[in-house]
Amino acid sequence: LTSGGVSVGDFDYVKAVFAERGTVDFWQVAIRPGKPLAFGEWGETLFFGLPGNPVSSLVTFELFVRPALLKMRGLSELSRPLVQAQLTEAASHAMGRRSYQRAFAWREQDTWFAHPVGGQGSHQMRAMTLANALLLLPHDLPEIAAGEFATVMLL
Repeated sequence: LTSGGVSVGDFDYVKAVFAERGTVDFWQVAIRPGKPLAFGEWGETLFFGLPGNPVSSLVTFELFVRPALLKMRGLSELSRPLVQAQLTEAASHAMGRRSYQRAFAWREQDTWFAHPVGGQGSHQMRAMTLANALLLLPHDLPEIAAGEFATVMLL
């Protein structure tokens, strides 16, 4: 498990090293944050190369590494709980990739509510300290308005 060095910069060597020594099964995923993500094998060892930006690294760990570790432990429940939550604030993003925005979610009686928290840039870790959930925005939907329901992953 590594963090950083898997993108396309001049000093991003991790993917190239693993391609020489093992196999890289995939290198990019259509999510934001977390597009540069390498996965492969080196002998009998699985390799995850996470992005260097802290929030990207956290999101890809939750979506890919954590479920793999749980599966290796023999567990069958691999995903965090997903709920439908009514947004108390609008959430928007650039279309083209599924987005996972840091959010705060809470339950009142039988209804879940959520709103995005803090800046949503992949380098903005402070928002993660305020979040207890990830708000999922589909790749083909630019905005979910306040009052509408959205899928939220509870952390």
